[in-house]
Amino acid sequence: MNIQKGIDRIKLDEKAPLMPWYVQQFIDYKLPDLSPSTLLEYVRDYETFF
Repeated sequence: MNIQKGIDRIKLDEKAPLMPWYVQQFIDYKLPDLSPSTLLEYVRDYETFF
């Protein structure tokens, strides 16, 4: 894992608990398939939406 992905994973772990349960479930489901950077962008989009 490169440095940026590591940083994004830490940020993702900080922001995910603040999301509704169904967003958390989606992130947990997609984590093995998608990079933490992609999922962090999804979380940022959800923050904007909510």
